[in-house]
Amino acid sequence: MTRKLNVVLMALLLLAGAPFAWFLLDASAAHGEAKPLTIKQLRRLSASDPHAGTATPVAIRYEVVARKHIVSDLLAAGSGLKPHVFALLAYQVLFDDGSTVTLDRGLTRGQAKEYGFSHFDIAAQTRVERALAASALDLRLTGQAPPHAALESAAPYAASAGIVVIPTPGVNLGARMIYVHLADGREVLFAGDIAPIPDSWTQQRPPARLATAHLYKANRDEIAGWLGTIAALRAAAPALHIVAGHDMAVPRLIEPGFIDTSGHSHRPGRSMARSWEMPPISNWQCRLGCGKARAIEAAGGAPWSGSTS
Repeated sequence: MTRKLNVVLMALLLLAGAPFAWFLLDASAAHGEAKPLTIKQLRRLSASDPHAGTATPVAIRYEVVARKHIVSDLLAAGSGLKPHVFALLAYQVLFDDGSTVTLDRGLTRGQAKEYGFSHFDIAAQTRVERALAASALDLRLTGQAPPHAALESAAPYAASAGIVVIPTPGVNLGARMIYVHLADGREVLFAGDIAPIPDSWTQQRPPARLATAHLYKANRDEIAGWLGTIAALRAAAPALHIVAGHDMAVPRLIEPGFIDTSGHSHRPGRSMARSWEMPPISNWQCRLGCGKARAIEAAGGAPWSGSTS
């Protein structure tokens, strides 16, 4: 009787365990191919200023606006069932003429509550909003295309001197990465929602199928392909700093705390577009841990496979 019971229990465990492993733990992606994007292409684009300016980026700073805990497996399949601090950050790129560019714009107190953030830093958000008001350019790692690239192509493009926007069509609505080349030669890649935590790209772990199939809409194979691209870029440029999209572990070259530049009346030596209307948060921020999740449509564009050469 005991032996038969053990067999039955083992069968039940296998029946329950297989779907659990498939939907939450398995990091494989059948069609995730790295993109033909090279560090040489990014460096070349960063040296081409579309606004014919002379200012160059010299430093980057950050603010942590909100945070909450999310099961690590949902962010990177197979990384563990432990809770991971999921942070919402914004970045400020400082130029040598005193002007700035902002990356992401935080969220309101109401949004923080709606999307399940356990901590919201109103002082940090105030600094972000002050920086947005004074910035020459407002870029987002998720959201609609900016007006200065009226019809955002699938290929990477220079947004300003030293800053390259890398669209990732096919992943989800408006997802992109951003590459920054500082004047002293240091390079930074902001991975955004492609790699929400370091395990995403260091261990090549796309989100769990449970997340991409049921919590929000995203092409998991495309995410895996871009994770492979990040790894390839890092292999070609070992000094490249990868900034995970929602992790508290920020590279040391990025210093905490925005600088108030609202007193500057000038802009970089060009006329750059200001901010544009965008969804206030990304898919990850809404979908994982949200009490009031909204439907977000998958991106309609085909996966990028072109070259900027």
